[in-house]
Amino acid sequence: MRKIVFLDIDGTLTDFEGKLPDSALEALKMAHQNGHLLVICSGRGLTQIRPFFRTSPLFSGIVCAAGALVLEGGKILCNETIPEKELSPLVNFLESTGCYYFLQCTDGIFGTKTSVEMGTNLIGNGRLTPKDREERFGRTDITEHPKDLTNCNKVVYYNLPGTLEEARQRISPYFAVTGSSFKFPKGENITHDGEITIASCPKSFGMEQYLKHVDATFADTIAFGDGPNDNEMIESAGIGVAMGNAVEPLKKAADLVTTDIHDNGIWNGFVKTGLIEGDLR
Repeated sequence: MRKIVFLDIDGTLTDFEGKLPDSALEALKMAHQNGHLLVICSGRGLTQIRPFFRTSPLFSGIVCAAGALVLEGGKILCNETIPEKELSPLVNFLESTGCYYFLQCTDGIFGTKTSVEMGTNLIGNGRLTPKDREERFGRTDITEHPKDLTNCNKVVYYNLPGTLEEARQRISPYFAVTGSSFKFPKGENITHDGEITIASCPKSFGMEQYLKHVDATFADTIAFGDGPNDNEMIESAGIGVAMGNAVEPLKKAADLVTTDIHDNGIWNGFVKTGLIEGDLR
């Protein structure tokens, strides 16, 4: 029976250096040949997703910006954006804290001059070349008027003072505030980082939009993830699979825990869920 397989990227398909394990690629090819639909389901903005995942025939669709933007065959099926009445006070709050932040929009990633400069100095401790930075995090353009962006799907922040719970209390309930799924290497000057999404549009919302398009239901799905923003995806799927390197709450919510990404996690998860035939590795 055909399954729709939703796959997170960072920490699930690739490690946090962007490497896709050979066994994962092999599993993807076999599942595709078996007639299953493979769908990217990532917190990344569309322009942050590497070309392979956007253009490879292995993938039938993309759910990105943590559920707000959904595409199939390059066609936009759903594009939920933050209205000015919510974006403006959010930007005011972030600016008041002195943190740096970026706006994930349908057509790119944008930040103020200060945020872009701070990000360059802090992420990678200044050791990444512009090319390396763009490959890992996507191209970022400077905007002098972040409040005026009309196609913003999501906001990410770094070094926000206080705790995650304090941020939730200070930000409009229109938004969901989640700890970052991206794990920076030791030595990075990153403290409290996270993402601010439209509360009504988690990954499960994006999954639902895609499923309607292909005339399928959640019962037909298997989902793989590792981070805090994968919780709704894992709980909504017919079978939710947490990577061995996943955060503990996600492992508890999952139906199945596979091995670590560096220990053939995708391959073993695909075998255990019947997407492909083969021996566990």
